[in-house]
Amino acid sequence: MILAQLQVDYGSRATQMLPKVVPSILIFFGLIIWGFPQNNQTWAWWSAAIRSFIVAITPANADHSRYASSLGTCTLMLGIFFSRNARRFLTLPLFNFLGRVSFPVYLLHNILIRTILSWMVYGESARRIPVRNEKGELLQLGRTSPMAFIFILPIFYAVLYLVAHMWATYVEPQCGKVVDWLKDIMFKERPDSQEKLLPLPNGGSAS
Repeated sequence: MILAQLQVDYGSRATQMLPKVVPSILIFFGLIIWGFPQNNQTWAWWSAAIRSFIVAITPANADHSRYASSLGTCTLMLGIFFSRNARRFLTLPLFNFLGRVSFPVYLLHNILIRTILSWMVYGESARRIPVRNEKGELLQLGRTSPMAFIFILPIFYAVLYLVAHMWATYVEPQCGKVVDWLKDIMFKERPDSQEKLLPLPNGGSAS
């Protein structure tokens, strides 16, 4: 909400409000805080320092990694908002495309990992039934060679973003039409908008 209000108030003029070094510092610290690990925060001095800061400003027994992720993201976005170079870089056509398909990627990546990527990595062994032996131990699936990942991962990401692009191009507009259709039905004004007032027992009236 703060970023939206800043955009309304300042827009592109925000890149001239602060010295160039300030947005760079915000971006740097935003990335550091954003990288706060979910586990073993005390293993490195920088994550231990962030943990001490997060613990001091958050409620007891809070999920510190979530607070750190949110704080780091907000700091990073503030730095980008006030940085002219960061804005130019992130408005390149490639990043516009990645932003446009980011939500379809979020929706579709899990099912594609469980289907296409699993088949590419494990092949026919992924269809093994049963998955446990007579002793109840999990059976190990046959996996492709480590060198194959050099080709598997680029192919998978190409398929993922192609499917996400098709979703954004063909599926989302149809979903928008359905939502608009339902909205028109539910919020359609009645022909007789002037409803008759019925008298209440205490002498008042109600529609």
